[in-house]
Amino acid sequence: MAADLGDPALMAEVSQLFLEEMDRLMVTIDAAFAETNLKKLGDYVHSLKGSAAMVGAKPIAAICKEIEAAIKATSIDEIKSGLSELHAEQPRAHEAYREKADALAQAS
Repeated sequence: MAADLGDPALMAEVSQLFLEEMDRLMVTIDAAFAETNLKKLGDYVHSLKGSAAMVGAKPIAAICKEIEAAIKATSIDEIKSGLSELHAEQPRAHEAYREKADALAQAS
C-alpha cells in the first residue's frame, strides 16, 4: 500500500511497523493456542491477516486464512500445522522487508 504512494521512507516505516506488529501478534497467537482459546486465537490471526494484506505480505495472509478455516473447523492438527507454517514464514518476512528497505534506500 505504501509502495503505491511512491514514498520510500513511508514504505520503510510501514514495513517496520508491520514486522513489529507481526512479532507481537505471534506471541499472542502462541499464547492463545497454548490456552486452547480458539476465540482469541481467531481474533489474533485475523488481525495478522489484515496487517499482512495491507503491506503485501501475501504468504502470511494466505497462511492466516488457512488457520482461520482450521479454527472454524475446530481442527487442532490443522491449526498446529498452520502455526508451524506461520513460524517458518516469520523470518522470511523479516528478510524480505529488510531487503526491500535496503533497495528503497539505495534508490533514493
